[in-house]
Amino acid sequence: MEIHFEIGNQCLLKCRHCSSMASELKEQKKYPDQDMIKLLKGVEGKKDIYLTGGEPLLYTNLDKTLNNLQMQISDIRLGMFTTGIVWNSGEARSISEEYARKLADCGLKVCYFSLYSHLEKEHDWMTKLQGSYKMLNESISHLQAVGVETRFNSVVTRKNMSCFNDIIELAENIGITEVRILKLIKHGRAKECWEEIGVTEQYYKNVIRNALKRKNKLRVTVSGAIDILPCRNDCKRNICPAGVELIYVVNNGDIFPCASVKKKAEFKIGNIGEIDILKKWYLFQTELDGEMLCQ
Repeated sequence: MEIHFEIGNQCLLKCRHCSSMASELKEQKKYPDQDMIKLLKGVEGKKDIYLTGGEPLLYTNLDKTLNNLQMQISDIRLGMFTTGIVWNSGEARSISEEYARKLADCGLKVCYFSLYSHLEKEHDWMTKLQGSYKMLNESISHLQAVGVETRFNSVVTRKNMSCFNDIIELAENIGITEVRILKLIKHGRAKECWEEIGVTEQYYKNVIRNALKRKNKLRVTVSGAIDILPCRNDCKRNICPAGVELIYVVNNGDIFPCASVKKKAEFKIGNIGEIDILKKWYLFQTELDGEMLCQ
């Protein structure tokens, strides 16, 4: 079971693909840690928990939240989706060695870093922040040094669709354990930049097939292509796990089956603060037919 929690909307980058337009907002999560704990205690079995945003590294109480989850919930693995860039001494910086150690001590086990190209210039073009590529690599190195598993999240765009094998090769060379190939969702800033970065479904699937032909030394996973690979580990091919093996909690506590439909009110399951939220979630599952929601 995989559960994603948005813990803030702020981000130092202005990535052209961002479905949340996160850098336009500066809100922190509106639900308490105790609501997270209550929800997780109602879920049986092993749970992979990922904190996301915006940029979770900008959340004021990140270490406290990680520690609360680590101490109060059993059978969990704590992770984070991040750009690898923090705000320190009035400027954007990488995760320091000291802060990496603190995050690991608070229970952080795995980090997915957003990488958009194996080339520094192309990555920085996507993030609109010069130096973001170098900072990302420094953050990766510092977290690896304290035993945190590092992975890549890489969104397919018109700019990088021809170089995914190069991205995988880079990942192999620096100790990344997984490259997750992500479908570009036409929300937020991605909608505004679609002429520059948008790709068709067919091009997206061609990227996946080409990557799988390579003799990869790491794990390659994909989203939104269940006819090729399962969307999540331990899930069946041709069945969308959204809402069953995966849920997504947005910044105000509303729960959706997946990040790709978090802007669509018809997919709202309920709110994390509701007393009967688990009952609502189980009822929602009965209405799913296994078809992909991100089409």
